[in-house]
Amino acid sequence: MERSFNTSIELQKYKERFSAVLQAAKICVYEVDIKNQLYTFFENAEVIFHKSGKVILEEVWKFSKLPPEEYQKQVMAYFAHPDDVAIINEAFQNIFEGKPFSYQARMKAGDTEFVWCKIDVTPIVENGETIYMVGVITDINAMKLQMDGYRAMAKLDPLTGLFNKTATECKIARKLAENNNETHALVLIDIDSFKAVNDTYGHSKGDEVLKEFSDELKRKVRKTDILGRWGGDEFVLLLCNIGNADNLHAKLKEMLAEMNLNFGITQSIGAAIYPGHAQSFKELFIKADTSLYKAKNQKNTYCVYQEL
Repeated sequence: MERSFNTSIELQKYKERFSAVLQAAKICVYEVDIKNQLYTFFENAEVIFHKSGKVILEEVWKFSKLPPEEYQKQVMAYFAHPDDVAIINEAFQNIFEGKPFSYQARMKAGDTEFVWCKIDVTPIVENGETIYMVGVITDINAMKLQMDGYRAMAKLDPLTGLFNKTATECKIARKLAENNNETHALVLIDIDSFKAVNDTYGHSKGDEVLKEFSDELKRKVRKTDILGRWGGDEFVLLLCNIGNADNLHAKLKEMLAEMNLNFGITQSIGAAIYPGHAQSFKELFIKADTSLYKAKNQKNTYCVYQEL
């Protein structure tokens, strides 16, 4: 009896240590009876989903009585983000083939918030058939959001907060390729006599002007448009789905008339229309740049390529 009692105590201590490790590492462990479509174990779910494993098991138990296709559909809806269904299906395919699989996906538990997780799943195979699946879920939400933040920052111009040159070109080129049945306008915008601002007031004041100018541009464009700083005092804008040339003229006149800038700053604008003037970003840029050159000869005006 003494030996049995000590063993029971040791097992309880081991369980407590195991639970502490899972909590510290933000790890959840679960088990699925594949043949019976039944989740049988969920340990430390609270640390990731803020819902106990017991509650999760109770909520998914009702799915086990459904036909296989409907069961999988309901389980997906309960745990998975719609955009991650493909990778999860790949994981299940590997499990059914008796192979372990690791992947990253956004997960929830019914009505909880989505959390980025790393999931490692391992099949338990008997007589060549997968009968159980054991999974380890690790909370990587903070790390994932941080990495996404770093990636986003790498695409931005540090002074203005607009997309930098590389990101601007990539986004516009992708937009043209994906929406080739719509009419867009590539617009190049240049601050007139910006060098004089730097020479007269200093580069610090010049930076303030660039920031102010970019903020004004942001207020003039839609969320669906693409705006970036090309370099120096030049900005690039894709007016998406502009409709026709009349709409473009109206928008450019608005941009010239309603910019509230210090130091008497004015702007010159050159534009070209996709697909009428060109069907690639590089060709469109050349034609918009030609238009800009003509506009800068007059200053504080705009020019559209077809009018050259």
